Amino acid sequence: MCGTYAFRKAPREVRALLREHWRPIDIPDDAWRPSYKIKPTQTAPVLVGHSTPAIAKQRWGLLPHWMQERGKAQINAKAETVAEKPMFRDAMRKSRCIVLADGFYEPTGQTQPRPWYFFQDEGESLMGFAGIYTFSELNTVDSASFAILTTRPSKDVALVHDRMPVILPMDDWETWLNQDLSPPALEQFYQPEVSPRLESWPVPDDAKKASEPDGPNCIEVFNRTGI
Repeated sequence: MCGTYAFRKAPREVRALLREHWRPIDIPDDAWRPSYKIKPTQTAPVLVGHSTPAIAKQRWGLLPHWMQERGKAQINAKAETVAEKPMFRDAMRKSRCIVLADGFYEPTGQTQPRPWYFFQDEGESLMGFAGIYTFSELNTVDSASFAILTTRPSKDVALVHDRMPVILPMDDWETWLNQDLSPPALEQFYQPEVSPRLESWPVPDDAKKASEPDGPNCIEVFNRTGI
């Protein structure tokens, strides 16, 4: 389960990366504030749209408009069942997105408090998590909320946790955003073998706590015994 992730890159840096490696997108310099710990219920930038992709700010925690129990928003969806579960299947068919990130945290072990590890691309590259979104209120763009798809761990994550976000190579972003493709055509992306090589290290408890400062302190290497 991915319950906290990082997106440390500034809008102008992402704008330049997308122009060079994917597609040019108009991103204002104040589109978001870089963060070392994005948590459920917070708003974060995602890519939406296929023919004309754009940045949207959405709330993390998917909550369909028909759900009466408002406290049951889902931050993750299992890739293996996302196309079947009533909570997710419409969004999976009609409104997929790419959650922009450059790292994520996972806990390890069974003993509380569970130590956390931070994972990032070995080259500190921009990541795109496979996501889906919906609206908590019909025809209300401001009510958009998203969930991150998770899958079996790659070998780089397996020693720490039994799940990880579905990380899409940039070359496949347009395929994921193409709503003309049915969910079965996307199952290739759920294989952990296609995930980029990741590096990781143990981190202090700063990332766990909303009360702690949001900054480099969250991903400092924390000296502890092995996992």
